[in-house]
Amino acid sequence: MKKILGLAIAALIIMATVGFGTWAYFSDTETSSSNQITAGTLDLDLNGGDTNQNILTGLTNKAPGDSGALYATILNSGSIAGEFEVQTGTVTNTESTGSTEYEQDVIGGAGVGELGAVAEIAPWIDLNEDDTFDAGSDIALKSDGTVVTTALQWDTVNNFASKEWTAAIASMASAAQERFQISWRIPTSADSTIQGDSFTLGFTFILEQAAAD
Repeated sequence: MKKILGLAIAALIIMATVGFGTWAYFSDTETSSSNQITAGTLDLDLNGGDTNQNILTGLTNKAPGDSGALYATILNSGSIAGEFEVQTGTVTNTESTGSTEYEQDVIGGAGVGELGAVAEIAPWIDLNEDDTFDAGSDIALKSDGTVVTTALQWDTVNNFASKEWTAAIASMASAAQERFQISWRIPTSADSTIQGDSFTLGFTFILEQAAAD
């Protein structure tokens, strides 16, 4: 009887061991494959491309009382909105190479062109591309580095040198196209010292993420 009982206990121990080894909890498996993030793009086009485009071109033989405006199109051809920024470089004033009587250099001194201290510009952003400044919507750049929407902001070319207008357009949407206009004029008060003089002023346009500043 003891032998049978011992064998029975041994059998139960073996069965319990086998059962413990094969026991499993409920389970279920799902998968999440091909997870992906695609970066958007910011791409600013000037006059439809990425090459240098001069805005004030063909302006020769100008005199006191002359005025006008020229523009370049700016386009966000990227896939996400960006912040549009404008920067200017230094002004280079070039004296006339002539030696006639009008070259008296009474403003800038010998060898310095006077046109940049006399000619005036008013850079602005034409949001509806109608060539007319619309108060309350179009954006005028002031020579102190700020922007307003009230009216064009005229100042001499020299005073617009080495300035930066951050967030001139706070959010330029994908596919948005505007016109960057430069209105210009030579006041009737200008005298003969500007005859034959010229100036150059460079603009840089930047489209960046708003958080980049």
